[in-house]
Amino acid sequence: MKRTVGAVLIAALFLVICGACYAHTEYDEKTLVKAVYAGAEGMAEFPLAYTRMFDFSQNAVFDEVKCDERTEQEYIRSRLGRYDAERDGDYAAYEAQVKSYCNTPVKKGEFSAQDGEAFCEYIVKNGVFTWKDSYKTDKTMEDFAGFHVCFYFSDGTEKATYFYAEYPRNYKKIEAAFEDFLGFGLRVNYADF
Repeated sequence: MKRTVGAVLIAALFLVICGACYAHTEYDEKTLVKAVYAGAEGMAEFPLAYTRMFDFSQNAVFDEVKCDERTEQEYIRSRLGRYDAERDGDYAAYEAQVKSYCNTPVKKGEFSAQDGEAFCEYIVKNGVFTWKDSYKTDKTMEDFAGFHVCFYFSDGTEKATYFYAEYPRNYKKIEAAFEDFLGFGLRVNYADF
């Protein structure tokens, strides 16, 4: 009898500890509309931000280079000034490509509604919405711009986390889940464009 009571107490304690690993948050029951990665990695000629958006209403993944109007105009002027017919082909096609480089979402692929739902359940179960607002380091970093991930919900709320060389303990597991469930890695950079 004592062993049974002891085993039940140990099992109950184990369940309480496991349940406390990730606290319930205000976001857990909300409908996720999209998840967006944004970062500017590496040193570039222009300050461009690269984003990858997982749109759960369309079950699609979009990549985009975001830049302000001044940067976009500088980019266009610079690239058009470097036009080489032999290397770049038809000028009109080259010009259109250069002008659509910034602020134009490009659909990269799709995922099933079931995979999207499974992903949402997985990230809630693994405590993504308990992440702090920011993970920074006091160490001196060279050529690391940091990035952020933002989750947008159907009621207009959002949960963002900024990363600068420090991460929550389950970050790698969640990063892998984007690829495993949705078919695309979370992070995107200039080499993908």
